[in-house]
Amino acid sequence: MGEIDRTWTATNSFGGSVQASSAEKLFGHENNFTIGLSVDRGLVQFAETAELSTLNPNQFPFVNGTGLFINQPSGDVAPVGLGATTLYTGLYATDTLDLTSRLSVTAGARYNFAQINLIDELGNDSGLNSNNTYTHFNPMIGATYKLTPNLTFYGDFAVANRAPTPLELACADPVRPCLIDNALVGDPPLQQVVTYTFEGGLRGQFEIAKGLLNWSVGGFHALNTNDILPISSPLIGHQFFQNAGNTLRQGIEANLTYKQDRWNIYANYTYVDATFQNALTLQSPFNPFADANGNIFVVPGDHIPGIPNFRFKLGGEYQVTDPWKFGADLNVIGSQWLIGDQSNQNPKLPAYWVVNLHSSYKITESIEVFGLVRNLFNKHYAVAGTFFETDSYPYLNLTDPRTFVPGIPFAAYVGVRGTLPSAGPAFAADASRPPVTKAAPVSWSATAWPVVNWTGIYLGVNGGFTFGGSDWTDSVTGASSDVFNTSGFVFGGTLGANYQAGSWVFGVEADGDWAESSGFGTFTTTSTTSLCAGGCLTKNTWLATARGRAGYAFDRFLVYGTGGAAFGNVQANFSNDPVSSATKTGWTAGGGVEVAVAPHWTAKAEYLVVNLGNGSCTTDCAIVNANGPPLIPNVAVKFDESIVRAGINYKFGS
Repeated sequence: MGEIDRTWTATNSFGGSVQASSAEKLFGHENNFTIGLSVDRGLVQFAETAELSTLNPNQFPFVNGTGLFINQPSGDVAPVGLGATTLYTGLYATDTLDLTSRLSVTAGARYNFAQINLIDELGNDSGLNSNNTYTHFNPMIGATYKLTPNLTFYGDFAVANRAPTPLELACADPVRPCLIDNALVGDPPLQQVVTYTFEGGLRGQFEIAKGLLNWSVGGFHALNTNDILPISSPLIGHQFFQNAGNTLRQGIEANLTYKQDRWNIYANYTYVDATFQNALTLQSPFNPFADANGNIFVVPGDHIPGIPNFRFKLGGEYQVTDPWKFGADLNVIGSQWLIGDQSNQNPKLPAYWVVNLHSSYKITESIEVFGLVRNLFNKHYAVAGTFFETDSYPYLNLTDPRTFVPGIPFAAYVGVRGTLPSAGPAFAADASRPPVTKAAPVSWSATAWPVVNWTGIYLGVNGGFTFGGSDWTDSVTGASSDVFNTSGFVFGGTLGANYQAGSWVFGVEADGDWAESSGFGTFTTTSTTSLCAGGCLTKNTWLATARGRAGYAFDRFLVYGTGGAAFGNVQANFSNDPVSSATKTGWTAGGGVEVAVAPHWTAKAEYLVVNLGNGSCTTDCAIVNANGPPLIPNVAVKFDESIVRAGINYKFGS
């Protein structure tokens, strides 16, 4: 027997910050004071089911589902529907005072408030429900001292805190461990992690061989109190989180950059000594050195698994011509202990190296084409490792409990990116910008732009984020099971034409996008015919629109509204059934802003609402009755979404 674990996570976050600064002198000394407030809000929905399956040695590692979903009375393995709301607020202030022309002192503080609320959306595990609040006051102080005009010493001390994540809070009971990265159960609260960091070093710059060399070297010492670690469980595929005393990360960092004419060379090296500071007894049942109870014993000074002991990067970039750059870099990653080997008794994962290439070509000042090559020599290496139970598949006769995560093989990418131009004074390419001082401000003048003509045919690309909802309704009662969230991405091409009459612009536009937008819902009730008891999945894999546009041009800025027809597929299925797919026609409406960034080139940002109407999931979504015809012969699936996307267009003609 085997098990198919299915998970779905939808996350939406938003926030903002406000900040005020002052550069007024304090007691006759140069001084910079900043105060600010940040607020971030997050909404998370998580769903999980576990289906019994059968294993066939001839088809390993594939499994076949049986249609039976695990729902243990204890709730250790059962369908999960978790909703989480997070609120992170920070109030901060910093002040930098120049005590002398060489010595500057910075002091500041931040007060953090975090609220994390967990809600059991299925109603079958009240232990998941919790309200967690964390607060902490984090001071900091630092100083810089110019030993010479080209050499500076720096040092600082800072306190920081991290609240547990919703996943860590919902999976912190060793008696009721969770399926790794999916099922959650009710658990005791965790303490927040507080970090105390000291760092200091030297940095400087020198002119060498008609080029400028910048360098820095320093050390750091960061003590985490009540650190949170993932711990393996004796149950296969399960883990839990716990506060595991104090951990220490200390080491050195060195950086170097050299720029000369068309050359840019860089190197950086980081050494990290990450260790436990307390004696711990931890569960790692598949570790060969675990005792009969599956425990390993950590002593102070043992290294934390999964952290390479060093990282080194050496690279360079050469400007072949003014618009064309080409570069390469070497990355060397040090050895690390396997996850689950906190006692450091097994062989380490060896170090590895890879070479990457990159290049870019500027079509205009605002648009460039780029290419990337990863792992040029196709090196075979592992980025992480852990342990598993060799008896899980007895017919394979496995003896080595180690398992590894392979690194990325040879890969190549090409793309295009653009930036919006900034209005301001132009400086020659070989001249440095003037320093910002409290003298009379630089006189800024707008860059001269030719009058933009929006008339013409254009071709472009677009991409962005989607979010929306899906509503399943049965054909018998007409009652909706509920609405669950959908989210994803779109990317595709655009073809359109505009006609400008005065400041008014009218046009038509069509686009076709590859889409990866989906949602998963599980809703359990007392009824045996509960529509989404085993999980409902809705998915959209392609989307096209044909729209009219009307807008008003403010020279090179165009503000427009748009609306028209939408076309796409709606896929729907219960989690243990085949997929039913249908192409649907609906409507779309929205608006956006488009700006001319260069002759013939424009960039846009827009928002669209798309409604594809009702899809139909018929026989594939029938709810069967073992003693007769289907209880519910078909299901109506409603799918709608909002799209926030950006695009780049090229206009033909003048």
